[in-house]
Amino acid sequence: MGLGGGRSATSSGAPGGAFKNTYSCEFDGTDDYMSIGDTSAIDSATVLSFSIWCKIDSVSGNGYLFAAGTSTTNGIWLVPYSDGNMYFVARNGASGYIYVSNPSTGSWHHILAVFNGSSPKLYLNGNLISHLGPGINVTLSATGGDDFNVGGKWGTSASDTFNGKIDEFAYWVSDQSSNIVPIYNGGAPAALTGTAGWWRMGDGGTWGGTNWTIPDASDNDNAGTTQNMAEDDRVTDIPS
Repeated sequence: MGLGGGRSATSSGAPGGAFKNTYSCEFDGTDDYMSIGDTSAIDSATVLSFSIWCKIDSVSGNGYLFAAGTSTTNGIWLVPYSDGNMYFVARNGASGYIYVSNPSTGSWHHILAVFNGSSPKLYLNGNLISHLGPGINVTLSATGGDDFNVGGKWGTSASDTFNGKIDEFAYWVSDQSSNIVPIYNGGAPAALTGTAGWWRMGDGGTWGGTNWTIPDASDNDNAGTTQNMAEDDRVTDIPS
Protein backbone atom coordinates (compact mmCIF):
# COMPACT_ATOMS: atom_id res chain seq x y z
CA MET A 1 0.00 0.00 0.00
CA GLY A 2 1.02 3.64 0.22
CA LEU A 3 1.24 4.50 -3.45
CA GLY A 4 0.26 8.16 -2.76
CA GLY A 5 2.21 10.91 -4.35
CA GLY A 6 2.10 14.65 -4.66
CA ARG A 7 4.63 17.28 -3.66
CA SER A 8 5.90 17.56 -0.13
CA ALA A 9 5.61 20.80 1.80
CA THR A 10 8.55 23.14 1.87
CA SER A 11 9.63 25.43 4.66
CA SER A 12 8.69 28.78 3.17
CA GLY A 13 6.72 30.55 0.46
CA ALA A 14 3.03 30.76 -0.37
CA PRO A 15 1.02 27.59 -0.97
CA GLY A 16 -0.62 26.89 -4.27
CA GLY A 17 -0.79 24.79 -7.38
CA ALA A 18 -2.69 21.62 -8.17
CA PHE A 19 -1.00 18.31 -7.43
CA LYS A 20 -1.74 14.60 -7.39
CA ASN A 21 -4.37 13.65 -4.84
CA THR A 22 -5.76 10.12 -4.88
CA TYR A 23 -7.16 9.24 -1.46
CA SER A 24 -9.07 10.51 1.56
CA CYS A 25 -9.96 8.75 4.82
CA GLU A 26 -13.50 7.76 5.76
CA PHE A 27 -14.60 8.00 9.42
CA ASP A 28 -17.63 6.06 10.66
CA GLY A 29 -18.90 8.45 13.36
CA THR A 30 -18.68 5.69 15.98
CA ASP A 31 -15.07 5.25 17.07
CA ASP A 32 -12.78 6.06 14.12
CA TYR A 33 -10.13 8.73 14.55
CA MET A 34 -6.48 9.51 13.86
CA SER A 35 -4.09 10.30 16.70
CA ILE A 36 -1.20 12.67 16.05
CA GLY A 37 -0.01 12.66 19.67
CA ASP A 38 0.77 15.61 21.92
CA THR A 39 1.74 18.40 19.51
CA SER A 40 3.89 20.92 21.36
CA ALA A 41 3.65 23.53 18.60
CA ILE A 42 0.00 24.11 19.53
CA ASP A 43 0.57 24.45 23.29
CA SER A 44 0.22 28.08 24.36
CA ALA A 45 0.32 29.24 20.73
CA THR A 46 -0.83 32.78 20.03
CA VAL A 47 -1.48 32.29 16.29
CA LEU A 48 -2.63 29.14 14.50
CA SER A 49 -4.22 28.33 11.15
CA PHE A 50 -5.95 25.04 10.33
CA SER A 51 -6.84 23.85 6.83
CA ILE A 52 -9.06 20.82 6.28
CA TRP A 53 -11.19 19.33 3.51
CA CYS A 54 -14.25 17.47 4.74
CA LYS A 55 -17.33 15.73 3.39
CA ILE A 56 -20.01 15.43 6.08
CA ASP A 57 -22.16 12.30 5.74
CA SER A 58 -24.34 12.98 8.78
CA VAL A 59 -24.30 14.75 12.16
CA SER A 60 -26.10 13.25 15.13
CA GLY A 61 -24.04 14.81 17.93
CA ASN A 62 -20.62 16.41 18.07
CA GLY A 63 -18.55 15.18 15.13
CA TYR A 64 -15.11 16.62 15.82
CA LEU A 65 -13.02 17.27 12.71
CA PHE A 66 -10.00 17.93 14.92
CA ALA A 67 -9.41 18.63 18.60
CA ALA A 68 -6.35 19.45 20.69
CA GLY A 69 -6.38 19.96 24.42
CA THR A 70 -7.30 18.35 27.70
CA SER A 71 -11.02 19.03 28.07
CA THR A 72 -14.01 21.08 26.93
CA THR A 73 -12.66 23.94 29.07
CA ASN A 74 -9.10 23.85 27.73
CA GLY A 75 -8.41 23.32 24.06
CA ILE A 76 -9.10 24.22 20.47
CA TRP A 77 -11.35 22.34 18.05
CA LEU A 78 -13.53 22.37 14.92
CA VAL A 79 -16.83 20.53 15.15
CA PRO A 80 -19.97 20.05 13.03
CA TYR A 81 -22.64 20.25 15.73
CA SER A 82 -26.10 18.74 16.10
CA ASP A 83 -27.75 22.14 15.46
CA GLY A 84 -26.45 21.98 11.88
CA ASN A 85 -23.70 24.57 12.30
CA MET A 86 -19.93 24.04 12.31
CA TYR A 87 -18.09 25.69 15.20
CA PHE A 88 -14.44 26.70 15.59
CA VAL A 89 -13.89 26.92 19.34
CA ALA A 90 -11.02 27.92 21.61
CA ARG A 91 -11.24 27.69 25.39
CA ASN A 92 -8.99 28.42 28.34
CA GLY A 93 -11.55 28.82 31.07
CA ALA A 94 -13.15 31.60 28.97
CA SER A 95 -14.79 30.46 25.76
CA GLY A 96 -15.04 31.88 22.29
CA TYR A 97 -16.22 30.60 18.94
CA ILE A 98 -17.04 31.48 15.37
CA TYR A 99 -19.18 29.31 13.14
CA VAL A 100 -20.29 28.28 9.67
CA SER A 101 -24.07 28.20 9.33
CA ASN A 102 -25.45 24.87 8.11
CA PRO A 103 -22.74 23.53 5.78
CA SER A 104 -24.32 20.99 3.45
CA THR A 105 -23.90 17.26 3.88
CA GLY A 106 -22.79 15.02 1.04
CA SER A 107 -20.49 17.62 -0.55
CA TRP A 108 -16.83 18.43 -0.09
CA HIS A 109 -16.03 21.63 1.81
CA HIS A 110 -12.80 23.40 2.60
CA ILE A 111 -12.36 25.11 5.95
CA LEU A 112 -9.58 27.51 6.90
CA ALA A 113 -9.81 28.43 10.59
CA VAL A 114 -7.47 31.11 11.95
CA PHE A 115 -6.88 31.58 15.69
CA ASN A 116 -5.08 34.78 16.63
CA GLY A 117 -6.66 35.87 19.88
CA SER A 118 -8.76 38.94 19.15
CA SER A 119 -9.51 38.69 15.41
CA PRO A 120 -10.22 35.06 14.47
CA LYS A 121 -11.27 34.21 10.94
CA LEU A 122 -13.18 31.33 9.42
CA TYR A 123 -13.38 30.61 5.70
CA LEU A 124 -15.76 28.20 3.98
CA ASN A 125 -14.80 27.26 0.43
CA GLY A 126 -12.60 30.32 0.09
CA ASN A 127 -15.15 32.79 1.47
CA LEU A 128 -14.81 34.66 4.75
CA ILE A 129 -17.66 33.85 7.15
CA SER A 130 -19.18 36.67 9.19
CA HIS A 131 -20.80 34.58 11.94
CA LEU A 132 -18.59 35.54 14.87
CA GLY A 133 -20.68 34.43 17.84
CA PRO A 134 -18.89 35.85 20.90
CA GLY A 135 -15.64 35.73 18.94
CA ILE A 136 -12.42 34.19 20.17
CA ASN A 137 -10.34 36.30 22.52
CA VAL A 138 -8.54 33.76 24.67
CA THR A 139 -4.95 32.61 25.06
CA LEU A 140 -4.30 28.90 24.83
CA SER A 141 -2.59 27.48 27.89
CA ALA A 142 -1.32 23.98 28.51
CA THR A 143 -3.38 22.45 25.71
CA GLY A 144 -0.80 19.68 25.62
CA GLY A 145 -0.74 16.57 27.72
CA ASP A 146 -3.40 14.85 25.66
CA ASP A 147 -3.58 13.67 22.08
CA PHE A 148 -4.22 15.90 19.10
CA ASN A 149 -6.86 13.96 17.17
CA VAL A 150 -8.35 14.21 13.69
CA GLY A 151 -11.88 12.89 13.23
CA GLY A 152 -12.39 12.59 16.97
CA LYS A 153 -12.28 14.22 20.36
CA TRP A 154 -9.12 14.85 22.42
CA GLY A 155 -7.70 11.99 24.45
CA THR A 156 -8.10 8.29 23.93
CA SER A 157 -11.87 8.05 24.43
CA ALA A 158 -12.50 9.29 20.87
CA SER A 159 -16.11 10.02 21.72
CA ASP A 160 -18.08 12.34 19.44
CA THR A 161 -16.32 11.20 16.30
CA PHE A 162 -16.83 12.56 12.80
CA ASN A 163 -19.04 10.79 10.26
CA GLY A 164 -17.72 11.44 6.78
CA LYS A 165 -14.48 11.90 4.88
CA ILE A 166 -11.42 14.03 5.60
CA ASP A 167 -8.60 14.98 3.26
CA GLU A 168 -5.48 17.16 3.35
CA PHE A 169 -5.45 18.32 6.98
CA ALA A 170 -2.73 20.85 7.85
CA TYR A 171 -1.87 23.55 10.36
CA TRP A 172 0.51 26.48 10.59
CA VAL A 173 1.81 28.46 13.56
CA SER A 174 1.00 31.62 11.61
CA ASP A 175 -1.95 33.51 10.14
CA GLN A 176 -2.65 32.08 6.68
CA SER A 177 -5.71 34.22 5.88
CA SER A 178 -3.77 36.13 3.20
CA ASN A 179 -3.14 32.79 1.47
CA ILE A 180 -6.75 31.61 1.33
CA VAL A 181 -6.90 31.86 -2.48
CA PRO A 182 -3.96 29.52 -3.22
CA ILE A 183 -4.87 27.21 -0.30
CA TYR A 184 -8.47 26.79 -1.50
CA ASN A 185 -7.17 26.64 -5.08
CA GLY A 186 -10.56 26.98 -6.73
CA GLY A 187 -11.95 23.91 -4.97
CA ALA A 188 -9.13 21.40 -5.45
CA PRO A 189 -6.44 20.67 -2.84
CA ALA A 190 -3.11 22.36 -3.47
CA ALA A 191 0.46 21.75 -2.40
CA LEU A 192 1.01 23.45 0.96
CA THR A 193 4.10 25.23 2.24
CA GLY A 194 5.40 26.38 5.59
CA THR A 195 3.16 24.00 7.53
CA ALA A 196 3.87 22.78 11.06
CA GLY A 197 2.02 19.60 10.11
CA TRP A 198 0.32 18.26 6.98
CA TRP A 199 -1.44 14.89 6.80
CA ARG A 200 -2.56 13.85 3.32
CA MET A 201 -5.13 11.42 4.79
CA GLY A 202 -4.40 8.49 2.53
CA ASP A 203 -1.78 9.49 -0.01
CA GLY A 204 1.50 8.00 1.17
CA GLY A 205 -0.26 6.05 3.94
CA THR A 206 0.75 2.51 4.89
CA TRP A 207 -1.50 -0.22 6.26
CA GLY A 208 0.06 -2.15 9.14
CA GLY A 209 -2.57 -4.84 9.51
CA THR A 210 -4.56 -3.08 12.23
CA ASN A 211 -4.25 0.63 11.42
CA TRP A 212 -3.10 3.18 8.91
CA THR A 213 0.06 5.20 9.43
CA ILE A 214 -0.48 8.61 7.85
CA PRO A 215 2.83 10.40 7.22
CA ASP A 216 3.40 14.07 7.97
CA ALA A 217 4.24 15.82 4.70
CA SER A 218 5.72 18.81 6.52
CA ASP A 219 9.34 19.00 7.59
CA ASN A 220 8.41 17.82 11.10
CA ASP A 221 7.79 14.15 10.28
CA ASN A 222 5.07 13.68 12.91
CA ALA A 223 3.07 10.75 11.55
CA GLY A 224 -0.52 10.09 12.58
CA THR A 225 -1.93 6.66 13.43
CA THR A 226 -5.55 5.72 12.84
CA GLN A 227 -7.55 3.99 15.55
CA ASN A 228 -10.42 1.52 15.03
CA MET A 229 -10.27 1.97 11.26
CA ALA A 230 -10.16 -0.68 8.54
CA GLU A 231 -7.99 -0.98 5.46
CA ASP A 232 -10.91 -0.02 3.21
CA ASP A 233 -11.38 3.26 5.11
CA ARG A 234 -8.84 4.74 2.72
CA VAL A 235 -11.10 5.70 -0.20
CA THR A 236 -10.83 7.39 -3.58
CA ASP A 237 -13.59 9.94 -2.92
CA ILE A 238 -11.66 13.23 -2.97
CA PRO A 239 -12.36 16.95 -3.41
CA SER A 240 -11.81 18.19 -6.94
